[in-house]
Amino acid sequence: MITIVDMDGSRVVRFSHFSVKEYLTSERLANAGISLSQYHILSHSAHTTLAKASLGALLALDDQVDKDIMQNFPLVIYAAQYWVEHVRLHDVSSEIKDAMECLF
Repeated sequence: MITIVDMDGSRVVRFSHFSVKEYLTSERLANAGISLSQYHILSHSAHTTLAKASLGALLALDDQVDKDIMQNFPLVIYAAQYWVEHVRLHDVSSEIKDAMECLF
């Protein structure tokens, strides 16, 4: 269901096809019974988790950040580029307000 691809020298995990994401977030899966519905993903929850993880990774850095350090923490590169998108897409800012204030 997922694949790992190389993007600009970094390994990125993606769904193997857009239809996988569609299925995992579908109401059909949510209502499929306990054995399958446990795999249903709420979009809001996914974006909240990714925003929290991204901000946590950024906040774990100290003032001595350089390219060598960034190579060892690929999540930081993703986090710096996309945390705002996860917040914006489902307006999760109220749930991660403290972390956002710490970042700024």
